[in-house]
Amino acid sequence: MSMKKKVISMTKPALLPGKVVDQFKRAPSNAVFSRIQTCIQRYRARRKLDAVRSNIFTKYLILGGIEATGKQFTGGALDEETLEQATAEEIAALQATDYIRSGNTNSKYYDPAKPDGWVVDFEGVAKGFLVPHQLGPETETEIKQCTAVIRNFLNYILQHAVCPEYTLEVMAARRVCDLAEKELWALQLLTPKLPGDFNVAASTICGGHYQGLSLTAEPWQKDDPEIEQFLSINGMDEAQAKSIFRTGIAFAGTDELFTEAMKGEFYIIASNRKYFEIVDIERPSVKLIREYSRAKGHHGELGNIKPLGAIRIKSWEGPGLDEEDASDDENPKTEEARIESFWLEDDILQLLFVGLKLELLVHELNIGIKFFDTVLGTYCSFFTYLENEKMLSWKEPVENTRPPPTEDDPDIEERAMEAIMEGEVNDDEKITSN
Repeated sequence: MSMKKKVISMTKPALLPGKVVDQFKRAPSNAVFSRIQTCIQRYRARRKLDAVRSNIFTKYLILGGIEATGKQFTGGALDEETLEQATAEEIAALQATDYIRSGNTNSKYYDPAKPDGWVVDFEGVAKGFLVPHQLGPETETEIKQCTAVIRNFLNYILQHAVCPEYTLEVMAARRVCDLAEKELWALQLLTPKLPGDFNVAASTICGGHYQGLSLTAEPWQKDDPEIEQFLSINGMDEAQAKSIFRTGIAFAGTDELFTEAMKGEFYIIASNRKYFEIVDIERPSVKLIREYSRAKGHHGELGNIKPLGAIRIKSWEGPGLDEEDASDDENPKTEEARIESFWLEDDILQLLFVGLKLELLVHELNIGIKFFDTVLGTYCSFFTYLENEKMLSWKEPVENTRPPPTEDDPDIEERAMEAIMEGEVNDDEKITSN
């Protein structure tokens, strides 16, 4: 089993009055991981977090390499001898639920090549934690609650000068909290609007995902102000799609492109799943918005075709959430750093931000334009995948005491695993792969 390096989340505060600093110098060791452990235990004891905030904080600690799933002391009340001989700090440490397993006994994260065996990265853990797949927030209030918990903890570190050598990193982590609060909510608002009317129209008439998904409003739905948006993201009829597609090309494309589009002979010639990062956002001008307002829809109505702007994007290596399938001898191909453009409606562009990362299914048409009809993922500008995620469900390997398969009994392993799955074997007898 190769040793993994552990990332702990904390940073560099300016020194505060000596009395405050001294309380952490009196920790069992002045090593940074010891000070961080003491800080976490005191923070948890003094803040009295409710169930929701406690759960957020625990997940954050676990991702940062802290053991936060069980007590070191589980024997009930401390005996009188322990109470008499131990200090209040020592008793609190014994009863704490959060601790750092240090030294080479911590094969889950310990890295002997690093000082104290740890990598301290407050900013990195904040970036890896404050993302949708970790938090799953659905409302702006929930997002603010998540960022507030982490920000409050980081402020506690700075206030008590827990590790002054990491002040700059802690403050960088606080900035991530501020950024996450804005970007996570923008992603929540953005998701139901994508891929936008123009892309849905192109998909509908060119054989993409939305072809044949047209829905019509029921009589009782016609007065619903949100019905048009609902119908558009679930497909549109071909006449509406052609109107939106051709109008978009007329305003945003060249004369040659519009001529080709009017022939009606367009189809997908290539499709690729790609990762992108937004580098520029071009919203339509006020003049262009007025011109769109005078464009007629497929029923002759005015103002129903949304004005288009553009995003400029470059290739991104991806979030790293998938398992690697390349051998050690293979080198991943790096795409050229070229800028591509996609047209999007202005109401979508208002929610986008430079640095936003996207995973898209991109189609190229025979007339030379590209569109996307499937958004496979959206990611914050600061998105960072931590190697710690791979270790969250890792367990210490133990020796397999069961006899191996033999010629006389080749199925012994299969029977043992079946017994484990059916709960017929004690934990001590279970097989654990080395």
